[in-house]
Amino acid sequence: MNKKHYIFARRGALGLLIFSFVGIIWTLVAKKDSSEVSAHKAFDTLDQDVPTSSTPPVIPLPTDWMDYPPGPYIGADANTEMIILPTLPVPDSLNAPRTNCPWDDSTLVDWDPPTRPYQDATLPANARLIMRRAPSVELGILTIPETSELVLLDVPMELFVQGMVVAGTLTLGSESCPMLNKVVITLFGERPDNVRYQSVSPSYKGIHVPTGGDLQLHGKTYFPTWTRLARTVDPKRGDSPNVLFLQEEVNWEPGQQIVVITSAIKDSRDWHQNEIRTIESVYTASNHPEVAAVVTVTEPLEYRHVGHASYQTEVGLLTRNIVIQGAADDSEPSDPDPLNCTIDPGQLYYLGYDKTMGAPCPYTETTGYGGHILVEGEAQVEGVELVRMGQTNVQERYPFQFRMLGDNCPHCYIRRSSVHRSYYRGIVLEGTNVTTVTENVAYDVIGYCYMLKDGVEENNTISFNLGAHIHWLGPEPSGGVGRDIPTYVEEEKLAFPPDTSASAFFLPNAWNTVVGNVAVGGWAGFHSPNMKTPLNSFREWDWSPSTRPALLWDGNTAHSTAFWQKESSAFYVGGFIEYDNNGRIECGPGNASKRDTCETRKLSGDCKPYEFASFRITNTKVFLATVYVWYSHTGRFDIVGLEAHDTGSMQKQSDNRFWMDQILHVCRSGEQLELPDEFNTEEWTGSSMYFQTEGYKYIISNSIFRNCGVRDDKYNQYDNSPTRGCPADGSNTGCKAGSAVFYFTSFKDNLLPEINEATTNITYENCGRRFMSTYEEYETNMAMRECWIDADGSTSGLGEPTFIVSGTNRSKAWWRADDEAVLEPQRPLYFIKKNDGPKRSLAHVRMRWDDSVHLQDGQAYDERYCYQKALNCPEQGVLRHLGKFFTPDSSDYSTFGLPITPVGKVTGLSGGYGWLLEFNRYGAPKELTLDRMEIDPDSVLMVTIKYPRGTTFNIRANARICLESRGYICTEVFEQTDNIDDVRTFGNKYYIHSNGFLTLRLIQTSARFVGYDADGDGQGEWVIPGWDTPGKDQYEFALERFERAGVRLPQFPYDAKLTIEANCAGSGMYCSGDLASYDPDVCPSGYTQVGYDRCCRNGTKDCKYPDDGSLNFR
Repeated sequence: MNKKHYIFARRGALGLLIFSFVGIIWTLVAKKDSSEVSAHKAFDTLDQDVPTSSTPPVIPLPTDWMDYPPGPYIGADANTEMIILPTLPVPDSLNAPRTNCPWDDSTLVDWDPPTRPYQDATLPANARLIMRRAPSVELGILTIPETSELVLLDVPMELFVQGMVVAGTLTLGSESCPMLNKVVITLFGERPDNVRYQSVSPSYKGIHVPTGGDLQLHGKTYFPTWTRLARTVDPKRGDSPNVLFLQEEVNWEPGQQIVVITSAIKDSRDWHQNEIRTIESVYTASNHPEVAAVVTVTEPLEYRHVGHASYQTEVGLLTRNIVIQGAADDSEPSDPDPLNCTIDPGQLYYLGYDKTMGAPCPYTETTGYGGHILVEGEAQVEGVELVRMGQTNVQERYPFQFRMLGDNCPHCYIRRSSVHRSYYRGIVLEGTNVTTVTENVAYDVIGYCYMLKDGVEENNTISFNLGAHIHWLGPEPSGGVGRDIPTYVEEEKLAFPPDTSASAFFLPNAWNTVVGNVAVGGWAGFHSPNMKTPLNSFREWDWSPSTRPALLWDGNTAHSTAFWQKESSAFYVGGFIEYDNNGRIECGPGNASKRDTCETRKLSGDCKPYEFASFRITNTKVFLATVYVWYSHTGRFDIVGLEAHDTGSMQKQSDNRFWMDQILHVCRSGEQLELPDEFNTEEWTGSSMYFQTEGYKYIISNSIFRNCGVRDDKYNQYDNSPTRGCPADGSNTGCKAGSAVFYFTSFKDNLLPEINEATTNITYENCGRRFMSTYEEYETNMAMRECWIDADGSTSGLGEPTFIVSGTNRSKAWWRADDEAVLEPQRPLYFIKKNDGPKRSLAHVRMRWDDSVHLQDGQAYDERYCYQKALNCPEQGVLRHLGKFFTPDSSDYSTFGLPITPVGKVTGLSGGYGWLLEFNRYGAPKELTLDRMEIDPDSVLMVTIKYPRGTTFNIRANARICLESRGYICTEVFEQTDNIDDVRTFGNKYYIHSNGFLTLRLIQTSARFVGYDADGDGQGEWVIPGWDTPGKDQYEFALERFERAGVRLPQFPYDAKLTIEANCAGSGMYCSGDLASYDPDVCPSGYTQVGYDRCCRNGTKDCKYPDDGSLNFR
């Protein structure tokens, strides 16, 4: 309220008393009328004193009503640190005088409602009528014909009706003249037997607005409809447990109900800390810099609700003066949850396995049958309270739904309304675009709440909505990980299988404006599942909703969620929804499906690289997310600006091209967390970044990690502060002993990494352990190949460009580039300074040579797990760098080099004298294919392969997505040379040593050409592509890459390969004959090798390098 309201309040107390007295008299009369005819329980807030004037009452708002208790206080301008959460301006209509009130139209004719109970009533055609008083009896179905309008007078009114058909217009107020009095519409009717399988009219226990109809519901504007706490409420502390300090000024009123949202980690029907209270008084706090309003409630709060610097929980207004509700005596479910069930402790990874956890009981709360509103025409709805609405497992029977409007109603909206005690969803859009759902509050909802139903819904605005206390349907939460999570199909008590993972927001199509929303509770907060095709009426459409990028996703918050499954998250992009062979909808919440985000809608097929788009999300806040902040089973995401506090891991990304920028992760804020008794923080991670492996690209930039990683004296190499990280002590601020800022997957051999990660401008603040991986007690092949680019040295702490690579015992000789390499003890890792050599970079290559090796029992090695020990994946060969510096010591296991496994993938340093490859299990293969190469064109990678003397070779490079007739070369045949420097220079030549060994240069080529043939005569020019080499057709560059924040990661082409055919003795797939020993001194006379890429005179900086022509062996 503005200052003139305060003046009115102080001068007009007598007037306010008169208005209140008139309101009481009118309310008593209305109560008497309704009690005589209603067999249903009247709405319990209709008894409030309700003014009948056109000007709302003004409540005195003293500005110095109390001494403020000690803080801290957090104002709206300080409620984040790294990001900006958007706020709404005060609407112009909030304090504007009412104009053009629909009931003032002199052409309206009085309508006398029926007087016989349960009688259907149809208004006359071509009539504009006004209802000045409520019917004296309960009505049957009330029908407003297409050419008619019914206007309700702004007086207290309570209408009991079995249903309504609004084929014409139903008007309760207008945008310029909202209703100020309490109007309650109660919808009644028993749940029919087999309601899912019989046709029940949409007007039964509902308000149906068919095509051509118009619903105009305009209640009083309350603004904002929800806000955040400016100070923690802590009943245990004893100071003012009935006082709420708010960040925004509110015009809420005494007698209204609010919900104070939980700040506990679990929000479930069986255990939660949300609290509904009644407002006693509202004050504007104009004399406090951080507090905008003070609300007192009639009953003290029972639980702690946090409002401190890290995060502040919400307070939502439930009460509105227009109420549409299901009748109390025929809406509640007949199968209520007894709240006495537990869940298998093995389902939830963050719990001790010797404990059980309370959970909602499976297949309960499935028979609720409230009212519903179905709009297939037009509607503008604001300031409406929807209570006991929705019909569980009955499609198209939700508290509020826009259905099949297409692009035809851009002026349609539902805003500043509330939904609570909903039996099925909140607000649903189906086949509807360009509408607005904004500033709504939804609380205690079964199934998905704010929902884009079929996946075709686009260009809608979903903004500043609060959804909390969301309940999933069906069986107990799914266990397992990834593809092990069960698939669900339609059944009697589960009409829409994805409701097993019900969340506050269901957004399968991202091409919508999603701004400023808050999600609390549920399986996840925001869920964007993958749909191969749209659903229901649109299932024959030949395009995938999951190809659509985000139109605008900004300023959204999720908390107290991601509790129920091992891989759930606050923001979850994954799982699949499709039709099975019997035409039933089925879903899998796990990672069995991929998303392909494109610049334009795809009618069929996958995106081409030039069509790739990123799913961009900005200014996001998450707290109290138990498992992950972000989880996706797909690639191409730009997460820019994200704060997370008191959570599990920051992310798990299971596909390609993932960028996180301007991230603040406070793994533990120091808040004494509110946890269920069974919750065990010793099993709850305090790690941040979880790096996956094969095929994934991550870039993390400009980010801060605070209070992450376990506090353990074994890991105090970077920080020995007594408050660093989080303790593994089982306390409410604790974490799992195996917690670190950066956490690697390293327990299997089937997903060996490429050059997957890069970081830049990373800051650690009071962190414990920084680096760790899974199964550290074992030396896995995955662990031996770990590598990532520390672009500025901020992650390693070296302060200059660095490669962070494996430091396991077996891989030491492979990764220790020189004596200046820093052995990091926590993982362990090596830190290799990029600028200590002239052309240092990282490279990746995959090798294929024998299907009997690559396939075991008919299953590819890269599809099966070789858990834990490397010996479970038999060694096929070994790889080391050339030169005396890397000569193996037969008594020292760590000097042997990198083992080659049946998967055949290797990562290593390029820009040196070269790699030396020996196949020592069966011998050198007669055919060797090298593909999936990731090689910096500015850093030469030479490879020498041991073959028997006398072997000759046919070598060719091939681009498989290529047409020679279009001016390109698709295949290049390599030539032998007697000058090894030609191999380095030209790239399409090879060199055979006198001992029979083969040396060639590996080059990352395009999958679409290996050279140019401008004349089309088949005699084109071989090309070594650089980073700026143009691509073919619409492709921007010849070399695929992932670039963000000035950092580049190479991306291998799937369809480019190099094939080596060896002509040698031997009847099988391998060459026979002995291999010569080979341990060359790569340095010229007088120089000693000091690293993989340089030779220096002893004690001097006079050095020689691989590309300066000084290579010793010929």
